[in-house]
Amino acid sequence: MAYRHLIRREGEYWTIVFDGALFRLQDGKGIRYLAYLLSHPDQRIACGDLWSTAGGCSRGAASSAERARLAVTKRIRASIAKIATLCPALANHLSSRIRTGYSCVYLGSPRQPTSWQS
Repeated sequence: MAYRHLIRREGEYWTIVFDGALFRLQDGKGIRYLAYLLSHPDQRIACGDLWSTAGGCSRGAASSAERARLAVTKRIRASIAKIATLCPALANHLSSRIRTGYSCVYLGSPRQPTSWQS
């Protein structure tokens, strides 16, 4: 199967291909969150799980969930904004398919499936 979409970490940068557009983005927590969501379409992932996977710290239970939600949402939005300067089509795609809250999800579409290679 040929992939039109790729997100792969290569050292301190991520190589991203979307519909033929290729660009690189410096590593950061937000891009790691996006990569994880893209590799797990339609799966709701708790923000706390994303946060701890990318190096967030753990604190008290109630405040930790809210802190994780805010941190993950902020980092995902910042990464999409960076992507928008390099590939507006991908930023639009992500903005319409990524949902954040106490859990995050990359929504697949049965009419327009998008497979990501990592």
